[in-house]
Amino acid sequence: MAAVLFLLALLCGLVACAPTRLSQSTLMARSDDCFKGHPYPANLPLLQFKPCTSRLPSQGPSSSSFKVMVITDTHLLDDQTVPGNASNVARASRNAVRTYISQEQPDFVVHLGDMISGEAANNTKDVQSAIREILSPMKDKRIPFSTTKGNHDNEKYSTHGSITDIERNYAPSLSYTRKAPANVGGGEYGTDNYWIPIFQAGPVDPNKTAPKVLLWFFDSRAGRKMLSQGYGPVNDWVDDSVADWITSETEKMEKAWGHVPPGLIFVHIPVHEHYTTQNDPPYADHVGGVPDETPANYTNKGLAYQGLNDDKPLASQGQESDQGEYSHRIQKSQ
Repeated sequence: MAAVLFLLALLCGLVACAPTRLSQSTLMARSDDCFKGHPYPANLPLLQFKPCTSRLPSQGPSSSSFKVMVITDTHLLDDQTVPGNASNVARASRNAVRTYISQEQPDFVVHLGDMISGEAANNTKDVQSAIREILSPMKDKRIPFSTTKGNHDNEKYSTHGSITDIERNYAPSLSYTRKAPANVGGGEYGTDNYWIPIFQAGPVDPNKTAPKVLLWFFDSRAGRKMLSQGYGPVNDWVDDSVADWITSETEKMEKAWGHVPPGLIFVHIPVHEHYTTQNDPPYADHVGGVPDETPANYTNKGLAYQGLNDDKPLASQGQESDQGEYSHRIQKSQ
């Protein structure tokens, strides 16, 4: 999709403030495995739920929330077939992100990929400038964020890994994007395989408290290799190695925490199950735009965005991919 799409995920009233304490034997097991409940350096603080400022009658006094704003397909560098228009597209996308941050006041922002139209870049400097521009609203407002890149981000002068380097250098105290371990994800073109822990509200020791929610990010790769590497196609699915990594991570979590916390999954290219959801009962008749969107979320024709059905038939991950194992194992991370 070439258009800017904004989604909003709100987790509220689902998390009680009572902590999940870990036994000494469990902590020892985690130490032996070198497993960290907060796998980030000290300059990145814990992400935590916040007490809900407005509660529904059904919500108790311990209700808390963590609001995630999702942006995707901003396609900076794209001129929309109008020569010289790229700067206007970039400015409009950047300002739209600023507006939504101001309206929604999110705790966290996720960019779901196609940050740029890499095929329009003339050099690595173009890529760096565009990435900085689309991330500038979060940096200006000091909103933490993370990304999982898309097919247009692997291109002539950029890889998913190189864009991660740009964002972490640009906003080192805000970017929670991190690269997959060695031999996981398919190299520089598929680095965005990681998870982020979200902890309960209030004082928390991550060495003694399990996260309440995990945000999982998977890299569906696609696009093309850099010009310097032959400009050949990149497989358009999550690399097979990620399935084993998911199993390894969830086993460590079960050993350390006694369970795998509930999670949200972010990936740029939809998995095959989304295609089934779009076309088969009982869900097909219920997939579409969100009815309570604000006026700013409507098209210029006054129509609500169609959600999943905006792209029908849905372009899911490559038919050559062995998604069975990957799709089966991501169920453990939900």
